[in-house]
Amino acid sequence: MNTRQRFRPDPNWTNAIEQVLTEIGEEIKGYKWMNITAAAQQGSLYNRLYIALVVITSLAGVLAAVVSAVQTEADYIVGLKITVSVLSFTGSALGTVIRFMRLEEKTVAHKSLAGRFASLENNIRRQLSLERTARPSATVYLDWVSSSYDNLFQSMPIVSDKIQDHWREIAMRNHINVPSPSEDTIEEPVDLKNRQLQELFAHSAVTVRESPGDDDEKKQHTGTLRRRRSVSRAPIASLEDFNDPAMRYQLGRLFGLADERL
Repeated sequence: MNTRQRFRPDPNWTNAIEQVLTEIGEEIKGYKWMNITAAAQQGSLYNRLYIALVVITSLAGVLAAVVSAVQTEADYIVGLKITVSVLSFTGSALGTVIRFMRLEEKTVAHKSLAGRFASLENNIRRQLSLERTARPSATVYLDWVSSSYDNLFQSMPIVSDKIQDHWREIAMRNHINVPSPSEDTIEEPVDLKNRQLQELFAHSAVTVRESPGDDDEKKQHTGTLRRRRSVSRAPIASLEDFNDPAMRYQLGRLFGLADERL
């Protein structure tokens, strides 16, 4: 990328921005190393499995030719036939495993990403080596680096934990910024969780009207119903719709408004 043509020179560079770019460059170096290592491991495994497949299928073909050429029912011919069948099945299973693991595609993907990570790392190193007045706009360049880094990280295949732990050891020995592991989570304070839970509940007044009884008296009870704010606007059935005394009693218990005379 020709940054001088894409960005306008901006002298407003600060030590904080340079520190952020340095940390991003170190993380990019880590992901570049992890992709290179993963590509080497995937490629080596693919080569070993493919060579074994070639040897097995070739040996099965040779033995099959021998069995077909010899017209006898000797014991060793029966053994050769069994061996040919076993080798053919093993070769077929091994070829299926190779296709299922997609080792060649993973190797190409890791190599491609390693090259893109290396290009971005070199771009950051080249920009930081220039004088501040000769660099592009600090804000625009930082946004471009961040977006490019995020895009590369999102498109990166999964790297094994063993490779990540190996790079973490190397980075700690050389005082290099270690990329944050993907399984790290942010824990919220307990008091913050409690406060958020309290905010999720609203207190709403609920009026309970009883149907006229034998004495034709109407009583009205007012209580408090704790419900979620997300459903506070939902229509609530009126207690007048329930004329069954047992139903009214159960609803009164639910709302904490049961009358002693019910």
